Amino acid sequence: MHLIEYVPLGWLSLKAFMPLTPAAFMASIGLSLAYAASDEVHQSFVPGREMSFMDWLADAMGILISSYVYYIKVFRLKGCAEK
Repeated sequence: MHLIEYVPLGWLSLKAFMPLTPAAFMASIGLSLAYAASDEVHQSFVPGREMSFMDWLADAMGILISSYVYYIKVFRLKGCAEK
């Protein structure tokens, strides 16, 4: 479930950094991963919930998958179309 929820976050955070430079690409991923970590910390304060490193890893996988797909779509395919 976490992976599915964080794919759109990763994608939208990349869109928020337009025009996307390599530095903005990395900043977007870093901010998304930090948000996922803060969400896990927040869960430790909610009764009946707990913080889990494995949940954060699932969040991170969603962010990284969407970032990789976005990278392929924007950088690789765009570069091939221009040649």
